[in-house]
Formats: sequence, C-alpha cells, structure tokens
Amino acid sequence: MPTSSIPIAKTGSTVAMYNEARLEGTLSKSKQPEVGDLVFWRRGRTNTGHVERIVAVGKAGWVTTIAFNTSASATESQREGDGVSFKKRCLSHPLTRMQLRGLVSFKDYERGNN
Repeated sequence: MPTSSIPIAKTGSTVAMYNEARLEGTLSKSKQPEVGDLVFWRRGRTNTGHVERIVAVGKAGWVTTIAFNTSASATESQREGDGVSFKKRCLSHPLTRMQLRGLVSFKDYERGNN
C-alpha cells in the first residue's frame, strides 16, 4: 500500500492517529471488527494509548491482533515494549487501564467510502 493510502497520521502518538482518522472519516463503518482493522485504546483523558492490527476475528468480541511494543510472554510486563507478538483480545473489556476508543478500517478507506 502506498504511503498516501494510509489513513492515519504519521506520528508515534496513538491518540493523534485516532483523532485524525476520526476527522478524516476513516473510522470503521461497520462497528464490527474486521481483519485488517486497527484497534485503538486510550488511558482516560491522557495522551497514552495503544494500537494493534486485527489478524483474525472470533466470536463474542474476541479478536487476534498483531501487537508491537509489547512483551511476548503473558507473565512479563507489557510495558517492556521489546517485541512483536500475536495477542488475543476481547474488545468488550479494558486493556489494562485503557478503554477501547474505536476501530479504523483500511478497507473502507481503500474503497473510497470514507
């Protein structure tokens, strides 16, 4: 995908990425997770957040994601940020102290439906 087709801000801030996607109209239209969507979480009203990409969708809000800057082990602190790993997440539950903000869909953007 060319850089011009990526519907998120070029920043290290997940909060800024999500805010720009919301303004540009690239939030997921379906509200249901789909493979390829980005999932955004935010810690309260802070500038702290996290983003992961959905690689598989399960039942009852469960998804498998690819996560960067996380530990591979369930016993290690995720704040270590030393790896890339697959994670199983339930979108109806908080991620540590972060709440789900929403989904950004590349599919809607690529089709020109934004």
